[in-house]
Amino acid sequence: MKNATDVVAVEKDTAFRIQNSNTPSVAYAKIAGGDLKFNENTVASLTVNPGAKKVQFYSGTLTALQQLRLDTLTGVTLTLSPATALSQVLDNLYVQIGSSVISASTLATSTSVSFEGEVTVNGTVPFIIYGDIKSDYTSGGFLQFTQSISTSQFSTAKYVSDDSQAASIGSIGGRKATISTSNLSLTNSASAVNAQKGDRNVEIAKLEFATNSDITIRLSSFALTVDVPTSFKDSQVTLYDEAGTAISSAVLRTTGTAQTLDSFTMSPIAVSKGNPVKFVVKLDQVPNTVIA
Repeated sequence: MKNATDVVAVEKDTAFRIQNSNTPSVAYAKIAGGDLKFNENTVASLTVNPGAKKVQFYSGTLTALQQLRLDTLTGVTLTLSPATALSQVLDNLYVQIGSSVISASTLATSTSVSFEGEVTVNGTVPFIIYGDIKSDYTSGGFLQFTQSISTSQFSTAKYVSDDSQAASIGSIGGRKATISTSNLSLTNSASAVNAQKGDRNVEIAKLEFATNSDITIRLSSFALTVDVPTSFKDSQVTLYDEAGTAISSAVLRTTGTAQTLDSFTMSPIAVSKGNPVKFVVKLDQVPNTVIA
């Protein structure tokens, strides 16, 4: 209380005014105010798979009591583990403020990002920073945005009416995204076979591709090395799916003393947990000039 007159008291029975000669100290609250408020909805952490779309690293709202202009969001710091450029992990990164969407200036960084663009805010609007994880990112680890967003991260935060600096309260924190790693196992269950010159459709491999991770893997090509005499050079080998349908072929090539196959190529086939993919590989014909 600043003045003696701030306290008015009267005597209970007579209602005579009581003179107050000092200003007693009482508890007080400091009220921070501003015409812009940052409201956070961000969840602390999440786990995502390679290829995940629109992963939200920041989520919240901005509430403006009058029309404000925000320009260039800068210095949004982050940590990557393992250390690499953000461009190796993300296909893109955007900030959405209201209905406006601005892309990151560059992803060739491992420490911070900026978003160059101007938006106008009035009322309550969404604030989201999101991006797409690369589908071929296999290093795992995590991506964590460590900067809390407030007006300090904007190069300009001013009133539209008079271009004066706007005051604000609150902030929106970033989240940690752990990126799952994939695994792919390959087994061959084919048994040894005896074949003669000229034999056709000789089974040389029974393959199974499987994964125990939550990531769906797209298999579109693979190559094999085959231990056969050089007389098998240029022999054709065919790949069949589990139903017995021929889906690809390759030719045996000689590299030194080894025989390698051209890659089998096919339309992408999904390998997921509990859903292995099986193939049978057959030699179209045993050469008539086989040398044991």
